[in-house]
Amino acid sequence: MPDNISKCIHLLSEQIKATLPRLYLVEDKGLYSLTTHLQLDQLPTIPQLPPPFLVWGRPDHNHYRIGLGTALQFETHGKGRFQQLQHDFKSVCGHWQHYSLTGQPYQPGAFCAFAFDEDDTMTGPWQGIANSLITIPEVLLEFSEGQYTLTLSCQSHRLQSRQSQIDTWLERTSSLLASISGLQPDNEKPNSLYRAPNNPLDSDWLELVKNAKETIHTKRLSKVVPARHIRIHASHPFNETAILKRLAKSYPSCLLLGMSLANKILIAATPERLVALNNGTISCDALGGTGECSGDAQQDNLRAHALLQDTKTRHEHALIVDHLRHRLDSVSAHISVPDTPSIFPLGHLQHLWTPIKAQCKPGISLFDLAASLHPTPAVAGSPTATSRRWIAENETFNRGWYSGCVGWIQADGNGELAVLLRAALLSGNAADLYAGAGIVADSDPQAELAETELKLNTIIDALCKQHDNDEEQQKAQR
Repeated sequence: MPDNISKCIHLLSEQIKATLPRLYLVEDKGLYSLTTHLQLDQLPTIPQLPPPFLVWGRPDHNHYRIGLGTALQFETHGKGRFQQLQHDFKSVCGHWQHYSLTGQPYQPGAFCAFAFDEDDTMTGPWQGIANSLITIPEVLLEFSEGQYTLTLSCQSHRLQSRQSQIDTWLERTSSLLASISGLQPDNEKPNSLYRAPNNPLDSDWLELVKNAKETIHTKRLSKVVPARHIRIHASHPFNETAILKRLAKSYPSCLLLGMSLANKILIAATPERLVALNNGTISCDALGGTGECSGDAQQDNLRAHALLQDTKTRHEHALIVDHLRHRLDSVSAHISVPDTPSIFPLGHLQHLWTPIKAQCKPGISLFDLAASLHPTPAVAGSPTATSRRWIAENETFNRGWYSGCVGWIQADGNGELAVLLRAALLSGNAADLYAGAGIVADSDPQAELAETELKLNTIIDALCKQHDNDEEQQKAQR
């Protein structure tokens, strides 16, 4: 172990031993956390981590959270899932002894996630993964504004044998720091990708779009968002660390996520924030209406102008803005919405984007906001209840967390939730991918199919190291 890491571990051990005697132990109740600064060089890379792990990042802000182990986790599902998540987190915060040795305030937090559908039984690729959860890592390393902070957490009963818990903390921290500080060789093998032969046929999805348009013409729906699910097979197991690095480089403005779940690994670079709550200020992103980017600035400007002028796309986007504005009415005040959308560029894609701000009413939590806003017309349709019923009756697979949300919530109630898009669920040599398209009255089915291919390819492109000859790679694409 390098000398600088050995010094960090020794100092950390002394800090833990000095702090633990001050804890008031409540048997079988309560969570205990200790936060301290670590003197390390700037994060050089996303490390290879043993499960259970969590990687949460904002590459363009150079802000990362990396977690190992599980100190506490709650799972739920069904109609009251947001109320249950709020109850569970509030209960934790009511018995959370947190000690910060950083010399400044620090808010501990938890990762949270929930599926698109509250009643999703999480079958197929999502088997064994909770519909909705809150999880607090045992060891959490956060890098932000040039500083490392380490938070160690455990439940009270784990401290009955204090030395055992100290040893676990130090062992996990040593492993994490060694992974981050060490030079990791690029041992990823070039992969060949193939779509599974039993993937749903394009013709089946085109029929689904036609069905959607027929329903829209009956005036029961204004918009609906059918999704596609494809499975990709590879010649070698996927390397999640290398994939995350590629996603961070290609999509730095997205929320980067890597997480081990029931012997699978979820990776994502999701562009859409559902809601953020920061000291009473609510921020939402209305993101909907998609076009292609070529990489040529002049051509992309022309395409952006065409996207802004396209009647179908503007209608689709307006449904999302109206939904968020209407749903925020009951939970906030002083709502601010720009008159016209802007362009949000994202790699090979560009979207219409309208940022929305509001002031949260007293007593409203992040989970209350989720209950009010989710799902938006961007992932379900409009009206919400009718589009959700159409999806439940017509889609032939469970979406799981796809088009649900992932996020981070702090003990003070601040936090953010992002809609889980541009994601893959990895299992050895297999990857399950999802993409959807917003269908309105004048949608062209072939154009909507092409849009889902563009979205799928943002992840397919990142799934493996490119061959010198990329013909094999393109077998997974159209």
